[in-house]
Amino acid sequence: MKTPFSSLSRETRIGLLVLLVLLLLFLVVKIGLLPLLSGSPHDRSATARAEEESLREVRDFEQRRRVDSLHKVQARQAQWDEWQREKEERRLARERREEEYQANRARWDAEKAERAARRAEREARYDSIRRSRPQKLTQGVHLDANRADTADFRRIPGIGEAYARAIIGYRERLGGFVNAQQLSEINGLPYDVANWVRVAPQFAPRRLNLNRATFKQLVHHPYLNYEQVKFIVNRRNKTGPLRGWDDLRGCPLFTEHDCTRLLPYVSF
Repeated sequence: MKTPFSSLSRETRIGLLVLLVLLLLFLVVKIGLLPLLSGSPHDRSATARAEEESLREVRDFEQRRRVDSLHKVQARQAQWDEWQREKEERRLARERREEEYQANRARWDAEKAERAARRAEREARYDSIRRSRPQKLTQGVHLDANRADTADFRRIPGIGEAYARAIIGYRERLGGFVNAQQLSEINGLPYDVANWVRVAPQFAPRRLNLNRATFKQLVHHPYLNYEQVKFIVNRRNKTGPLRGWDDLRGCPLFTEHDCTRLLPYVSF
């Protein structure tokens, strides 16, 4: 059976086929792709708004993230600054307390030295105008260092009223003499005073309980200085009563010499 195209030449049929293919491509482009590529003004506007909204959300998110990060950094810095300020305030307060203490201690020491100087001066002046002097001891006669009174000590050659009172006062603070050489510990006393006194073998000095004595009682003892007393009181407050000499020997403030001197005078 012959079709209408059967009478056409081969070249004509190919040309018609090519033309048909081109027409189909044109229709596809016009109907399908072109609206997608160009779109209507309304579609283009909606797309632009969507893109702009997306970009704005991204910018807002980044801005919030930067602000939150900045706030965290500022909060940490503010906390660090507060800690540093409090630390500096505590340091300054400690320094002020230490300065006040040192100033008061210097004043107390100066006042104490001034009173002692005035007292010694008065006693020396009164001693010089005594109407009568006690009879001095002869060679070979000795006094009991823990029983003699002011009048007895004034009988020692070179000892007047002031020195006699100084001996009595030191003996009271000490708790009694355990050997005659302790008199050499009194400032200004003639070096040979110990040759005129003796200590009775049965004498027992007054003991100071390190766990019961007050700060004032402890610091008043000639063989305890301020730093040692402060250690004893702090140790009692922190860990309870002292148990024995090992507690003192373990502290660098107490040398073996200190412990030996204190042995007859303290208890626990």
